Amino acid sequence: MPKFCPECDISNPSSRETCKECGAVLDPAPRATAEVKQKTPPLPPEPPKLPPKHARRPGRTGKAGIARSSGSVRVRRHDRQKVQATRELDSAAGIVRGLQGIFWLGALLFGYLTGAGFLFSSRQGTLSESGSTIFLLVSLGLTIFLVFGALYLKKDPFIWSLGLAVPSTLLVGATVLARRGLPPVPAVVMLMTWVGVFLGLRVHGILRQHPDLSLEGSEKAGSLPQMLLKGTAAIVLFLLLGVGAQALMNSKQEARAHANSSTAKPLPPVDPLLKDFEKAWKAKDLKALGALYAENVAWRGRRLGRRMKKHGFEDFPKLRSSPQIENKGFYGRSVVYDTEAGEIELVYKYSDGKWALIAFRM
Repeated sequence: MPKFCPECDISNPSSRETCKECGAVLDPAPRATAEVKQKTPPLPPEPPKLPPKHARRPGRTGKAGIARSSGSVRVRRHDRQKVQATRELDSAAGIVRGLQGIFWLGALLFGYLTGAGFLFSSRQGTLSESGSTIFLLVSLGLTIFLVFGALYLKKDPFIWSLGLAVPSTLLVGATVLARRGLPPVPAVVMLMTWVGVFLGLRVHGILRQHPDLSLEGSEKAGSLPQMLLKGTAAIVLFLLLGVGAQALMNSKQEARAHANSSTAKPLPPVDPLLKDFEKAWKAKDLKALGALYAENVAWRGRRLGRRMKKHGFEDFPKLRSSPQIENKGFYGRSVVYDTEAGEIELVYKYSDGKWALIAFRM
């Protein structure tokens, strides 16, 4: 290190002992050329700077703050909507259960009518007539529709409610137009089914927004074979109820007729009514034939004319022989005529102190 002269402050080589300028004796210890830096203790780390308050609030400036806040807001909003949708589905499930009750009651009614109508028509011999056949087919079709509607109503309340609302509305409209007043039961069914239609639309929208929800709740929906088995069992049960009830009614009527036949006075003959029939037949008077019915005379006459034309009796073929009269219980009579076109049968029933024509078969 160089040596500095204490007199003239000239730098000299380290090997010299005297100053090369003034000759003064040099200091043997060389002087430091740089000041020693004082060591200072390290400062504590600065705390992290937080974004301003306006940047931490959603909807304000600050990209990172907005991204995190808007995401959490969307999650909370979705949770609130899901809770609200669950509540709406719970309230809708109560109305759907009421509609299911209507479907089951309707299925029971039409199943009973189908079974009872089949047994009654087969006993009366009118099973092959078009009116009886149409009635039985319509009743059976409604029974099937209502049973499976009750089973699948929670899966799609809109379709099944609409399927019942349209015919019930047509029935109520036809009854009102016929000036028979407003039928209370079909009117209530119509109102409930249309409520189910609009409810089904709302449920459909909720389930589209929340596919993980279901109107059935915790109930496990059966597979297609299971649902078919349940529906078929219900249909058979309702039909058997109708058949059993009609059979019980028939047995009671037969027992009552048998008791009356042994104690009651004999009924008057049907000969006067047969004379009226033969007179109207020979005169080819369709209106007079329709007047032989006890009720719905005009409608019966028009229907009788169509049936006669269908079976080839529109020309009123000649009656070949005297009628054959057979008892149908105590209060019923069957009268058969033989004509050139085939046999015709008249069925009379004794009610309210007189005989009345209830069926005309060809």
